[in-house]
Amino acid sequence: MLTIQQAGSEILGDRPGKFYVFAGTEYGVKRKYIEHLKNFYKHSVTADTVSEVIESMQKKSLLPVPPKLYIVRYDESFVSSLGDKSRQQIEKTKINGTLICLYETEKAAVKCAKYLPDCTVSFDAVHTEYVKKYLRADFPGLADSIIAEAVRIHREYIGAYNICSVMNCVSEDEREHISVKDMDEMFGYSLLTGDEQFRQAFAAKDIRMCVSMLDNYEDSFDSVFYLMLASLLELEKLITNPKQKSDYRAYIKGWTAESVYNMFIQVYSELEQSRELQGYNIRDRLLYLLLLLQYGTIPQMGVMHSGI
Repeated sequence: MLTIQQAGSEILGDRPGKFYVFAGTEYGVKRKYIEHLKNFYKHSVTADTVSEVIESMQKKSLLPVPPKLYIVRYDESFVSSLGDKSRQQIEKTKINGTLICLYETEKAAVKCAKYLPDCTVSFDAVHTEYVKKYLRADFPGLADSIIAEAVRIHREYIGAYNICSVMNCVSEDEREHISVKDMDEMFGYSLLTGDEQFRQAFAAKDIRMCVSMLDNYEDSFDSVFYLMLASLLELEKLITNPKQKSDYRAYIKGWTAESVYNMFIQVYSELEQSRELQGYNIRDRLLYLLLLLQYGTIPQMGVMHSGI
């Protein structure tokens, strides 16, 4: 099986392979590699099944087709059909670009690793030193002390990335006065009972309860952004660490790693705008974020605004 570092060396070094299976629950590193490939190829296509992509590669075209990134998400039919015959078909297919299959379940990872060991990458655990290395590249303006604290609070890349994303929204002058204790409190380690109730209602996607609590919220609405972020961090920990004990375990059925990530991006984007835009109506934007909870899969940043 390919290691994350081997796959990263190929992809980030602009020498991508033709076929990858990205398994595991660490969505942040998966997304990092996918975004790099999107920029590398300039063209990307999302397909429903692997067979759809393979069949398209076998058709002759009168015009030259540029190489592309092909993304297939959770194609269970592909996993079910995996065997020596399908492996040989993939090996013989000349993929014009790179095809990536995304899975989160252990069952899919085990079967793909059995038949496609040279293509399968497990994104379940990233060494903290690699996490720090990625974060330094992602956030060159953040001090090493902040990155180290983000990794201490949340060991996995996606969680630490989300923390750094929020800290990156804070001005440099303000960051100089934020202590380790402040970061702990900011990201959900010392919250009041009422705040904890909101966090759990948010994790449960209980929109009615969240709106009701928002109407009676006595603190600054700025704090609600951090309650949402803390709730999402707790959900992400449970997704990446299935054995971890938490009161939030009952809520993770309503979330995927991708949805948690997309929601985090939406929330911290609103947090950033609340600090920069004059006339920003915090309550209306918080209601917008709460309405996103109605979706089974939280849309990516910009999708709602573009009408797609």
